Amino acid sequence: MQDVTTSLNYEIFGPKGCVYPGHPLSIAYLILLAYPSYEAATSLNGNYPEALTSAVIPGAGGNVHAALDFLKSVPIIGVERAIEHADHYWAQCASGENFGSRHGAGQLQADAVKERLRAQLKAGYQVRVSQAA
Repeated sequence: MQDVTTSLNYEIFGPKGCVYPGHPLSIAYLILLAYPSYEAATSLNGNYPEALTSAVIPGAGGNVHAALDFLKSVPIIGVERAIEHADHYWAQCASGENFGSRHGAGQLQADAVKERLRAQLKAGYQVRVSQAA
């Protein structure tokens, strides 16, 4: 992992940080900044992916996994389709009783980083998907 601290979340998303439980695109963007490759983010730390156990990456476990799934899917289905899937996941996740009031704010955060996320992925973020995955 690159030399970053938990402040990365606040540098990108402001004083309140990423809206919990975390839009997959917002979390994916932080993963792109914190890890040099998908492999580094998914290397196991105990029984869990590094990004899931890291204090640098915010969000609920399922949403961190959704962010990793987004990154994994980009080389397979393309950036735009992967973004559509992540937005749909967020709409389903954030529409429930517990997080319904956070849907709009979380979507705004994700929308604000989409262009930077696209640029980072086009710049060559290392996402290699093994045949076994």
